[in-house]
Amino acid sequence: MRRHGLEWWQLFTEIPKREKDPLGTIRRWHALYGPRVRIPVRSPASWSLTDPEDIRHVLVTNNMNYRKVGWLTLGRRFLGDGLLTSAGTLHRHQRSVLQPSFHRSEIQKSADTIVQEIDRTISSWKDGETVNISHEMARLTLGAVGQSFFQRSFRDVADELLEAFLTCQRFMARWSSFLPESFPTPKTIRYHRATATIDRIIDDLMSAPRPGGFLSGLLAARGIDGKPMSRQLIRDEIVTILWAGHETACNALEWGWYLLSRHPDIESRLHQEVDNVLEGRAPSIESVPHLKYTDMVFAEILRMYPPAWILARWAIGEDELSGGMRLPEGSILFISPYAIHHDPRWFPDPDTFDPERFDSARRTERPSLSYIPFGAGQRVCIGEHFGRLEGVLVLARIAQRFRLMPIQGQRVTPEPLLTLRMKQDLTLAVQQRRLRKSIAPYLHTTAS
Repeated sequence: MRRHGLEWWQLFTEIPKREKDPLGTIRRWHALYGPRVRIPVRSPASWSLTDPEDIRHVLVTNNMNYRKVGWLTLGRRFLGDGLLTSAGTLHRHQRSVLQPSFHRSEIQKSADTIVQEIDRTISSWKDGETVNISHEMARLTLGAVGQSFFQRSFRDVADELLEAFLTCQRFMARWSSFLPESFPTPKTIRYHRATATIDRIIDDLMSAPRPGGFLSGLLAARGIDGKPMSRQLIRDEIVTILWAGHETACNALEWGWYLLSRHPDIESRLHQEVDNVLEGRAPSIESVPHLKYTDMVFAEILRMYPPAWILARWAIGEDELSGGMRLPEGSILFISPYAIHHDPRWFPDPDTFDPERFDSARRTERPSLSYIPFGAGQRVCIGEHFGRLEGVLVLARIAQRFRLMPIQGQRVTPEPLLTLRMKQDLTLAVQQRRLRKSIAPYLHTTAS
């Protein structure tokens, strides 16, 4: 009979393995024990889940019984009570305040702004040179979210803001997270300095809002008590939007250029589509629906390297999963989009980069919650429309202008912190492309 997970004595060897290789370890556990893996690190035991129906139950059907926990809740000085970390009534109120600005029709207005940030980024790229893609994507995505929501690119403070964001993320993902934020370790001291830097930059932003913009609306918003929203809560929402909006897109695009540089056949198809669809023009909101293969490429990038690689929930009350599996009050459940996206039941040969998985026919062959790069349910990422639009526009515009090619001997490894980052900066060689003119409308039969 197949066991449902680890025995307590296995923790002495398995926990160090998980610390060293979280991604490989969680996949190995599910390969050994199935879609429900018991992890007896506490009482009641924790569970890791990859079955789409279990995920639907926890994140959608009975989501009110589960509270968000995990690394994101550990950095109060960084994210405060922003949308990522708040819970219950406060979260529902804050989401209702922010949601209109993230509606698809509003996000579409950002397309030209995003393309302008792309062009500003690649204007300095020269044929034959090498480019630090990690550095460039970080500043591009920070500028895109900054200009779209706050009419500021943050390029004048990008280095210190991005460094502060990374310091906070590494602090929150520390294995010594049982220690309070005030405990004076070197990492804590760096964390406090980083949050002070963030506070200074955000305070400057809040002091000079642009009339009629997103920030002006936020400053005029009412809190849950009907009074003007506190300055601290506004600060928390701004930091959340800037950090999450830039960090997740940056990670996905870094991994995307890494994958495309090592799969020239897929890169060639991407080039063919952007040449035929755009015909030398910059991408726009009107062209996005026709960039079908580009959208499939971005979807596959998010499958292989989902920025939000793990979610955690705490059971407020007792619950029961399908098959009669009882979850006591206080159970902690881990849901890893990374592990789900690499489940061979839904994605055969899961380590192969294959955008064709996301053609219209194959999408319907698997459960909807077997693919959750933006989460699911009431806490689905509010910036999903922005992230998808930005990903397609960046891939299309850069692929239209350049080939990005690997540099021999460069080593790239994942660093699973709050998001799935690269441990080393990614550097690629730049080759300028000559536009291949279309002689007929581009047809992509598998995605139409």
